[in-house]
Amino acid sequence: MSGSIGGAVQEDMELGPRVRRANQLLAETIGPSINTVTVTWDITQDPFVRKLARLVLSDFTQSQVHTDFSANELTNEERLRAKFYRIWGDLLQARSHQQLVHLSGKLDVAAGQ
Repeated sequence: MSGSIGGAVQEDMELGPRVRRANQLLAETIGPSINTVTVTWDITQDPFVRKLARLVLSDFTQSQVHTDFSANELTNEERLRAKFYRIWGDLLQARSHQQLVHLSGKLDVAAGQ
């Protein structure tokens, strides 16, 4: 797994330790496939100006997905796993779409020759 936990997250007394644990759980949940993605954690805010941890997954196809976690969500491993599976599925779907677009372009070029 490549990626980072942003400095703002690292320094945050509430989110920092929770994100570090969540990052470990993410790697366990996705398994060996975690090595095919870049994982980035940062801090964002919701419309109510609550501090949230933002997880961004991206890959070699330039696909990128994100989801946000409240501090409370980061303490509930069952909820975390569910959101990790959902965001992982979203990334795989985006990856498949990118690969299909790429493949379709190659097929169009080959057909035109």
